Amino acid sequence: MSAVKIAREAGLPPVELEQAEQSLNLTLRRRLQRRQAALCGLQAALEAAPKDESFGTSLRKALDEARAEGAVQHLSGGREAAEAAEAAMRDWELAEQQRGEARMALQFALRRGEASALEVALNEARDAGLSDGDEPGLIAEA
Repeated sequence: MSAVKIAREAGLPPVELEQAEQSLNLTLRRRLQRRQAALCGLQAALEAAPKDESFGTSLRKALDEARAEGAVQHLSGGREAAEAAEAAMRDWELAEQQRGEARMALQFALRRGEASALEVALNEARDAGLSDGDEPGLIAEA
């Protein structure tokens, strides 16, 4: 039984009943808008480029907000967007781990000063997606 029906049966005056209905409708519209905004934020975070160090943090924040607002559970496409975000997070975390390992290998090769080790480390860094923009000075020094 709805709150409006209960109020009507309880004999709430028509003016108060109308005000309560308007207030309820306004609240429901605002909740829907918050859910839609959270889902749009999640989709925007998913499409963000480049997928740099801040990607994971911003995607996690958008996913948490979408869940908190009920967008994942109650909006069309919400569940799919959440699943896509979780998959993107796993891919990003793996890529970040590979970049971190490549960064460490490059630093180690630089310390050792061996040309062959440095060449291998540079190739691994490029394969992991490291660039001068990611590691200013490190790639140039290598």
